[in-house]
Order: sequence, then C-alpha cells, then structure tokens
Amino acid sequence: MAYTNNNLAKCWIVANPLKQHTFFVTGSGHVFKKGTLTLSDANLQAEQEEIVDATTVLDQITEFYYTFSDDSKNTADNKGNEIKRNVGFSAQEIEKILPEAVMTDSDGLKYVNYEILTTFLVEGFKEQQKEIELLRKTLEEHGLLKPYK
Repeated sequence: MAYTNNNLAKCWIVANPLKQHTFFVTGSGHVFKKGTLTLSDANLQAEQEEIVDATTVLDQITEFYYTFSDDSKNTADNKGNEIKRNVGFSAQEIEKILPEAVMTDSDGLKYVNYEILTTFLVEGFKEQQKEIELLRKTLEEHGLLKPYK
C-alpha cells in the first residue's frame, strides 16, 4: 500500500458502516484510532511473576525532550515529519533496565513498548502509596499530623 508522503495525506484503514473512519494513518506516520486493547487473559498466561521494586526500575529511566536527528529522516517514525520537539526515553537505556519493553526491528532500530512501562507505573504508584501511608501513620503516632479520615 502506498500513498502520498505528506502530513495531509491519509490512508484509511478501517471504516464503520456509517463510513466514519475509525483508524487511519497520515502521511507523516501518525496513527489515529479510537482505542487499543491488548490480550491479557489469565487463561493463556503460563507463568505469572509479581512485579516488585518497580520504583527502583522506574528511577533508573531518564526521560527527556528530543528532536529527530538527520539520520532519522528515512525511518518510518519520521518520514515527512516537520522537525518537532518530542518527549520520551532512549530505547537503548530502557533495554538495559527492562529488556521486555524494547523491540529491535530488522534494520536494528529499537522501539519502546509503552504498555509495559505503564504496568510498572501502576506498581510504582502502589509502592509509593504504601510508603505514604506508613509515613502518615508515623506522623500521626507522634502527634505531628491529624488522623486521616
């Protein structure tokens, strides 16, 4: 499938019976969709291992602003893009910390699976919440904080 490579061209992938397009890709590589579902049925999961110490994992990841380099002009993520400031992570760094969250394509380019990072964010939030509750309890016991209702 080929189409004009510019920011305005759209390649319609899926339309509902009302001819409303629910999934399309622009010439610049942006994907527009209504939502994403990921198979996560426990009946299909052979082994489950609880995530522990997620905050330590997350604390090792550096987030930053960036623009694409000149070397990226022909990659699928950057074709036709205007130079814009992006926000994200380094796939190479994440691969060292959390290899399950990185995929390498046949050209050696690396991609981050943000869904996996989201799972760690949820667990990290829960770990921090436990820490907050412990600190609150300690402060209450020492009369430094009124009991939480």
